[in-house]
Amino acid sequence: MNNLNAQKLDNYLVLNQQAQSQYSIVFQGSTPVTNEDSCVITVKSRREVELFLLILEEEASVIMDEQARNLHPDVWEWLSGRTYSQVFEDLKWSYREENEVLDLIERIPLPKTLNNSFIQLRNEDPVPEPIDREYVHKIHQENVLVSKPFQCASMYYFNGFKASSEINIDHPSDHLEGIIIFETARQAGIASTLLAGWSTAGPIVILKTMTRYKKFVECSDPYLIHTIPVHKQKERGGIGYCVYNIIQYGASCAAGYFTAIGYHTKDIYGKSRNSKHSER
Repeated sequence: MNNLNAQKLDNYLVLNQQAQSQYSIVFQGSTPVTNEDSCVITVKSRREVELFLLILEEEASVIMDEQARNLHPDVWEWLSGRTYSQVFEDLKWSYREENEVLDLIERIPLPKTLNNSFIQLRNEDPVPEPIDREYVHKIHQENVLVSKPFQCASMYYFNGFKASSEINIDHPSDHLEGIIIFETARQAGIASTLLAGWSTAGPIVILKTMTRYKKFVECSDPYLIHTIPVHKQKERGGIGYCVYNIIQYGASCAAGYFTAIGYHTKDIYGKSRNSKHSER
């Protein structure tokens, strides 16, 4: 890390010092020296450190100064003398923290490497290629509303499109309609879980969904869907959630999550569905 290498590190604890990480995790209220090329993310608890490391993986460094050590001695002790790999082995996802991860996703700046990908950030950039329909469980390619993604650590970034032949809006609007935003987020969520290794060839059934809207998504400019998928494989398929953030002009316009259960095959799904009907 450029600036840190020029400093005496006796009073600093730095996890993942050698990596050219895009993000620096620091504790609220402390003022450690950080890499000038990284984005700073402030945290207030050990669990937030754990979750950000799970999300950002080797793209993140944790930097603690004496003030952070005094406020969070348990974290200092946990990280001291350990390698990044050793710390990462301690980390585990919970499958009931969708609200906590939703709060975190809105605090993650766009990765600087995103500008070098095929993601469209400005109107003058090339229009991105849609993802293959199988990744969003569509029969017809023209109904795909998300692009092929850019991956950073365990996160995905998709361009969202604005029209689908299966959704007809019967009134003029200067902003993207909520039904399009919901469907775009749903498709990005399905694609993210499959890309992250949720090995299911059967249906994915939504159990719960939540969206909070902040700003209009303007029809005139590109927008992104930033996702964090979390899943756990089970005998019949898997369970998990996907948190998403809709971004335009670098700001969050809407954010939310889906929780879902997936099935390895259509036959397993059919047996499960029929058994539930018989219980009624």
